[in-house]
Amino acid sequence: MGPTAKTAVVDRNKRRWLITLTTLALLTVALRATVFTDAAFSFRSVNSSNQVTAASLAFTNDKDGAIIVNAAGLRPGKSQAGTATLTIAGTAAGRYTLSRTSLTDLPSGTQLSATLTLLVEDITGTATTLYSGTVAAFSSISLGSLSPGAQKVYRFTVSFPLAGANPVLQGASTSLALRFLAVSP
Repeated sequence: MGPTAKTAVVDRNKRRWLITLTTLALLTVALRATVFTDAAFSFRSVNSSNQVTAASLAFTNDKDGAIIVNAAGLRPGKSQAGTATLTIAGTAAGRYTLSRTSLTDLPSGTQLSATLTLLVEDITGTATTLYSGTVAAFSSISLGSLSPGAQKVYRFTVSFPLAGANPVLQGASTSLALRFLAVSP
């Protein structure tokens, strides 16, 4: 074997040796990364007492199911008023509305509700007008956002304007059913 052949064998052996060492080094790093850890300690914490409770949205109406304004015998030029107290009893604030659920005029076709006026006021503290118009036109009003423990007093005034005096309306009646409603914000 000549000097060139000897050099080629030595170079080939060096390359094999270098490839073998590189492969072993990579295997060692991979094995260490997958099997061993460098962590000197570990810590574990358990929070087993976490609890979530839903808030409640509730209120009471001191006139629930009862007549707020009894205007039997109301005649032109007169008014009759009544109040309802809303107390927020839940644990969450809510947006409150007052809505008409039904309106009935008897005898049918007399339209007394189109003649009578309705004034709805928040009289908790300084009186604030929330609605002023005919009974027939009332549909819904916002009472705003109320927090737990709040108490609001609302006054309802029904008036029979003198200008509405019409013999056709004698003996007529109207019934307006209202509903307080709460929605979470």
